[in-house]
Amino acid sequence: MNTKCDLTDNEWHEIGNRIKSRRKSVGMKQSELAEVIGISTTHMSSIENGKQHPSLYVIIKISECLNTTPDYFLLGQIRTNNVPMNIVDSLKLCDENDLPLINSLIECVRKYRD
Repeated sequence: MNTKCDLTDNEWHEIGNRIKSRRKSVGMKQSELAEVIGISTTHMSSIENGKQHPSLYVIIKISECLNTTPDYFLLGQIRTNNVPMNIVDSLKLCDENDLPLINSLIECVRKYRD
């Protein structure tokens, strides 16, 4: 990305592609996402195609709905201390009932290595 505050058309297109890709990976329709964040399907389509530029508020709402962080859409990566993206994605798709079991498994693996 460039260092100015203004992004290029190509950068907006990349952001839109990342939004679309993430939406599809979690199995959400474009119209569903648009409804949840309170914008029209037409506007959502234009964002995904890089034709319209979402506000920071809209990027945050999209991030919340798609269980990721704004830096994934804006930068193409999530800052996770080198945890592979597929693991982060899998964890974000778990519900609160799964997390204690996952934490126990992680602790088990860590103890086994030591």
